[in-house]
Amino acid sequence: MLIRREQLDLLTDARHRLNSLAELSCCEEKTKRFLMEFIERHTSMELHDMGAWFYAVHRECDARHTVAARADFDAVPTEGGAEHLCGHDGHSAALLALALMLEGASVGKDVVLLFQHAEEIGAGARECCRLFEIERIEEIIGCHNIPQEELGTVMIRRGTFACASCGLTLKLSGKPAHAAYPEDGLNPSYALVDVVSKLKGCAGANGGELLECGMITIAGIHSGDKAFGMSASAAELWLTLRAATDNALKKLVSGVTEITEAIAKKHKLDFSVEVCDMFPATVNCDRCVERLISACANNGIKIEYPETPFRWSEDFGEYLSNINGVFFGIGAGKDAPPLHTAGYEYPDALIMPTAEALFAYITTD
Repeated sequence: MLIRREQLDLLTDARHRLNSLAELSCCEEKTKRFLMEFIERHTSMELHDMGAWFYAVHRECDARHTVAARADFDAVPTEGGAEHLCGHDGHSAALLALALMLEGASVGKDVVLLFQHAEEIGAGARECCRLFEIERIEEIIGCHNIPQEELGTVMIRRGTFACASCGLTLKLSGKPAHAAYPEDGLNPSYALVDVVSKLKGCAGANGGELLECGMITIAGIHSGDKAFGMSASAAELWLTLRAATDNALKKLVSGVTEITEAIAKKHKLDFSVEVCDMFPATVNCDRCVERLISACANNGIKIEYPETPFRWSEDFGEYLSNINGVFFGIGAGKDAPPLHTAGYEYPDALIMPTAEALFAYITTD
């Protein structure tokens, strides 16, 4: 381990500080400031402030090429505001650890540490892609902690690691009427019931599996207002769609849209659709996967190979749509609560195994 005991304590304190700073996507000002100050205080790396995000560079005069490692630093929305229920505080702490490991080291390449905002809403990576041209980056590596898997075990998949997904808002508009004379209006609630019923048998809508054609989850339903003198005239259905490939997701969006549009037409309603929170599939480069496997094997890091892609999405897919790279999972402990649940907190014991896996990859040719 290339970290001293006092540095490990420093990283643990940093992770706790990041956890207490938890900020929503695009609002991570204190978090970003803390991370930049840490690197400035404890390393000699170049710092580049890019507004909502930043990066640090370990430069070597005889560098053969440039590789990037990325961490995210936004939190998830909760009733109390924002909390790090996805472990982005730990991801950032692990990248701080990597910065300390690179200090004074010679790895034969330039290493860019990318600290990214707004991962939770799928917006940050798109903005950060311009880094590739600025620093002539040839490949990128990133990871996510995986609760209920053995602590420190690296999970690697060839091809799709994490699914493509998007949010879909289906809007049905009718005509208002007095609640005593509903026949004078067009109430979209009945059409909404038809849509939900039709979708129930489609694409894993009952949960439990990711079918080849994708998966549909109902995020919310709204019709009318709490005004008992009125018959509802507007309704919305909020869906999350996911699939193992970008093309499959596109087909799923089209299919759901066509079903809803046909039902709206049958009920003589106006119809519109909005797509948001678009995440491309995270598809690993074969060559980078093989290099990560070799790096882990040569450094005694345990590896597992998940049979299917993870259902959740990661905007790291934006990077892999532009350059070669690899994204892996790393176990957060068998007893760790699931991501985005109230009992979850990134384990401090995972900071160094994550940094060591990243360092192993970076130092493997």
